Amino acid sequence: MRFSNMATRVVATTFVVVGLAACGSEPTTGPPHIPDEWVQILDEQLAEADQVGEIPMIDGYAGCELFDPPEVGSGTPKPSGAGVSTFGEDGERYICEFSEPPITFVIGRTASAEGFTETTLSSDNPQVEMHEVAGVSIPVHVETYPNGRQEQMAQIIDKQRKVFVSADMETKPSDVLPKGWDTADTARMLADFVRSGD
Repeated sequence: MRFSNMATRVVATTFVVVGLAACGSEPTTGPPHIPDEWVQILDEQLAEADQVGEIPMIDGYAGCELFDPPEVGSGTPKPSGAGVSTFGEDGERYICEFSEPPITFVIGRTASAEGFTETTLSSDNPQVEMHEVAGVSIPVHVETYPNGRQEQMAQIIDKQRKVFVSADMETKPSDVLPKGWDTADTARMLADFVRSGD
């Protein structure tokens, strides 16, 4: 995927991943807006990090400080690491990794409007499908590989604050997701993640 700054590939600083139990939280209803508390957590994680650079350094022992994920398909995603990094010219992000199914969740922001535009998904991209959840437009980027493997990445974008959240997941093959899983499901999943943090 061309959105390499979204941490679809990360480097782990801890190679032993503990089986943290995700309790799972029930998402609320209503528009999925990025909580102010999440932006504060981003600041805290950046301040507490030993070093922050372009390569995401993921601590496999760290859980996600943002939310306990609700069920996805037939399973509840399990935390498998978290960390921070910079990206682009002026971006910062906090990354949460999950397994079963494998999901990379990111909250990020940029200092400039230009950097924000370069980072976020656009409906002008033919690989992006737009969905609306409770009045909020959620773009979903689809990447299908020759071997049949597929990845989908959904974003919720706050242009005023220049903040975004994204969920990048492998949708095919999958033992957890139903066969009919599509981009609308990925958009709803991201909305549920965000609402579970309210």
